[in-house]
Amino acid sequence: MSTLAVTRHLDRLSLASRQQVLLRAVPPLATPLFVWLTVVLGSPFHPLLTALLVLLAVGSALLPDSSVPLFLVLTLAATWALQVPQTLSWWTLVAALLLLAIHLACTLCGYGPPALALDRATLSAWATRGLLMASATAVVWLGTLLLAGLDLPAGPVPMVAGLAVALGWTAYLGRRLLTR
Repeated sequence: MSTLAVTRHLDRLSLASRQQVLLRAVPPLATPLFVWLTVVLGSPFHPLLTALLVLLAVGSALLPDSSVPLFLVLTLAATWALQVPQTLSWWTLVAALLLLAIHLACTLCGYGPPALALDRATLSAWATRGLLMASATAVVWLGTLLLAGLDLPAGPVPMVAGLAVALGWTAYLGRRLLTR
């Protein structure tokens, strides 16, 4: 990127609406909270990984319409999956909701230039979608918790049944979201 392009981008950011400033603040605020949550739950603290995550969060706030938010969410999810020993605690649900908040904020920021203030209809539609995805997350978490307590036999049948339920729920939500 040339100096002129960076200057032009920073000029556009200086015109950001109040709504955009609030939405762009979500990734830099949610990321340290997510990292703190992983450390509290037993993950070792990695200063270089934390610095990379904070840089990705700031990059997501500055460039929400790029692939930086995708890398942020994938890195946070991989950090959780590989380092947190408690996989079915209440904190798993909190972590998933933090990832959803980052995703929604970056999606809404990517709608247009920083000076754009989104109308109520758009915000309402995305709030509904966010609530649907939060409820789907809670249902999957509860189902996983229930199945973990049943001590099912190992084999392909429980896995295929679980995948069928997840696929059915995804198809239902996808159909519901696309018909509006």
